Amino acid sequence: MSDNRRYQVTPLTIERATSWLNQCAAFSDAVVSSLEFMSGGQRNSLYRVSLANATDVVIRLYEGDKSGEVANKEAAIAQLLQRNNIASVQYYDVAQDTELERWYAIVQWVDAQSLADAVAHQPADVCAMAFAQAGAVLANIHAIDFAHSGFFDGQLGINAPIEQPAGAFKAYVFGLLANPLVAERLGWQRVEGLQQRLIESGPSLDALSVHNRLSHMDFGPENILVDKTTGQIVAVIDWEFGASLSPLYDIGHMLRPSSVGVDQQAFIAGYNEHHKETLGEAQIALAALLDVVNHLDNLGQAKERPDIFAKSLCCIDALLG
Repeated sequence: MSDNRRYQVTPLTIERATSWLNQCAAFSDAVVSSLEFMSGGQRNSLYRVSLANATDVVIRLYEGDKSGEVANKEAAIAQLLQRNNIASVQYYDVAQDTELERWYAIVQWVDAQSLADAVAHQPADVCAMAFAQAGAVLANIHAIDFAHSGFFDGQLGINAPIEQPAGAFKAYVFGLLANPLVAERLGWQRVEGLQQRLIESGPSLDALSVHNRLSHMDFGPENILVDKTTGQIVAVIDWEFGASLSPLYDIGHMLRPSSVGVDQQAFIAGYNEHHKETLGEAQIALAALLDVVNHLDNLGQAKERPDIFAKSLCCIDALLG
């Protein structure tokens, strides 16, 4: 099991999976023939469930705080994407097992592979096409807006709108830099460099007007599923961090310098072709700064995760240049 997981895997038996499926109207007579843990991911536990009628589904077990809210939020976002004809998977049911004390979702199985896996075995022209399509899909996602910026509840409501997103971002980052664990892992030169960069970028952050677009907040090749034969994108998955925030958070994540195999030019071209607010050098630089909040969150985790830390430090060094 990967040391990069934040939570331990929750075991699941065929009997329990059968019980959950039979409580869902779409699978009331389902008979489970096999159960397979799906590797990958750092937080939740995913199982591929094969049924006797040759149908497969995924059971997604949620870990951590507010797991019920996260499960319902993901299902609500999936429905929103489907209404807007954006690649997504279907959520059949979201429920809580009180005995296991876990929330779970029964989700459509898609016979596909992640874009991260696909590009490792495809020629450059095929990869360019895939990343251009990823840019187009993200542009359509960012076309969905909300009345306020902030973080969603289970019904995509925003209980505490962020009135000054730029100021809130800066305050949060300064707070993370003051965390002794983060400071130790960064080193004093990086801490001072990031503090200075925040001060210098203040006017650019304050001028950022768009803060209320549907944002994935973890948009990368590992969360984009493509058809194994055609290479077409079939779903964007793992919306547990989805929020109404600046779309530049997603841009910064996708264009991380630590990401291997990303065709940045094709992605930016695909995005700009389908979005009214085009990405230029200034927006891309600002996106890299916004993404630093994710790297500092990583470095603030108590558990040692060397691979994750190394990638975050790589991105921070590139930002400081």
